[in-house]
Parts: sequence; C-alpha cells; structure tokens
Amino acid sequence: MWSVIAVLVFLQFAIEMIIGANYALGQILVTPMALLMSYLAAPGAAGTAMAPERVFDTLVGAGIGIVLAVVSSTLDDRIYLARDHAASKGRDGF
Repeated sequence: MWSVIAVLVFLQFAIEMIIGANYALGQILVTPMALLMSYLAAPGAAGTAMAPERVFDTLVGAGIGIVLAVVSSTLDDRIYLARDHAASKGRDGF
C-alpha cells in the first residue's frame, strides 16, 4: 500500500510539473493516477474490469466531444481551419 501511495505522490508531482508546458503529456499521467486512487478507495473492486471500463468511458467522452465540436462549429470555422491546415502544410513541407 505504501508503494502505491509513493507512486501517487510521484504522479501528482509529475503532472504538476509537466502540465504547464505540455497539457497532453500531463493528461496521459492522469489516467494511471486515477486508476491507482480507485484501487486505494476500493482494493477488492479494482480488478481486470476497471481498465476496459476506463477506456470505454474515454472513447465515449471523446466521441461526444467531437460530435459537439462539429455540431457547434460554423461553416466559417471549418473553412478557416481548412485554409490554416493547407497553409501549414505548405510551410512545413508535410
């Protein structure tokens, strides 16, 4: 149990240090921390079903977010993003 707490302290520290510079990388560290905290709260309940449930919840949340972003965007927003994407391809050569 103390090793789990030590890992949680490390993850919390790492998240706080990284998230200001790279939000995506900081978010990657949040998942293992959440799983470990769930394990500490209910050690018997944390089993092989927890990770697939977390993945499913993440996919559903991402899907809903994408649908809401598309539905709430305007045609002007999409045209602007398409032009910006084409311009960045020309600048970067990719």
